[in-house]
Amino acid sequence: MKRLFASWALLSLVVWGGIFPAQALTRQEREERVLARALVAGDSAAVETWLALHKQSAQEPLSLSSQLNLHPISIVVTRTAPKYQEEILDLLLRLGAHFNYQEVDLGMKTPLHLVMALDSEPQVSALVRFILSHEGWPSLGQPDQSGQTPVELAKLRYPDLAKALENFHAVQLSPMSLGYQATAWAKGEKNLKSYLREQELFEALDDQDLNRLKKLLEQGVDPTAHSLEMHWQTPLHILLTWPAGQIKQNFLKMLMAYEVCREAEDWQGNRPMHLAAETGQTGALSILQAHDAALEARNHLGQTPLMLAALAGEKEALLWLINAGANPQRLDNTGKTPLQAVSERLKAADMELELRGKLLVIQKLLTEKAQ
Repeated sequence: MKRLFASWALLSLVVWGGIFPAQALTRQEREERVLARALVAGDSAAVETWLALHKQSAQEPLSLSSQLNLHPISIVVTRTAPKYQEEILDLLLRLGAHFNYQEVDLGMKTPLHLVMALDSEPQVSALVRFILSHEGWPSLGQPDQSGQTPVELAKLRYPDLAKALENFHAVQLSPMSLGYQATAWAKGEKNLKSYLREQELFEALDDQDLNRLKKLLEQGVDPTAHSLEMHWQTPLHILLTWPAGQIKQNFLKMLMAYEVCREAEDWQGNRPMHLAAETGQTGALSILQAHDAALEARNHLGQTPLMLAALAGEKEALLWLINAGANPQRLDNTGKTPLQAVSERLKAADMELELRGKLLVIQKLLTEKAQ
């Protein structure tokens, strides 16, 4: 099924593995994830301080999980808020990073491949211009593991940009100085400590250590901190992917006490209500509603929880949402109702038979509701 995260298919290589305890991190892995959090936050002082204290190259890949190592630049272009990206990228370039590399753990994609997978055309255009004006142009013709170049990817997603790239030499780019500057010491130490605490929060979650998680939250660690996995999920999002059971209930009870958790968004704007609907968790939907979570929140594509439940073929979740008052006629950003979105999805020739059967049931149900 074409999921909400379709445009992130290039990046979604890490899957949450349930609630089984993960292998303990080495000190180096933990430290690298602290730097990754500083990069994501757009905290140039913390990034500069970390690199100075650790005497590490700005081009060195960082461990984000047991299955994923990414260069600092890749983290910035896929995870840092647009308003901070150029500042952090400029800092990394001054400290020795460059754009002409390929990510082994992401199918040999270059930074330009990763940029083309983003959903915002203005952001994509700005990043492409920045990369090309900082000697990143050799990557334009570099194929990834599937044989696709950034220009070919641009033709599929951003045709106007692709034309500009094909005529790259005619594009006027503003020169920028990339002179190396000495790294400043003793800046950002306080912020680095906060990123370490965030990392410890996810380690406690990984280890199912309820007491440790509670202690960290009581110490003021942000309960809406985001994981470094590709869906950029908060602790509550992650809990909703766990199998049902008492352990899950205990953690949910703790996190639901924090109001900010209920409306926290992942990278695609999905709130916990979206994830519960898409995975058919009517029990979680009831808990969220009891804590006043928004029933018709919209993600970045304008999709409500009801829309995601419909596209996932989750009949019980769909009925629960309708009975709770969700509007089955709500339009997404493309102007489609859930019924229209499901009908369009059913045109796909490569759909699994089980999912097709579920969607046909959803289509019939929504048709009846529309009459």
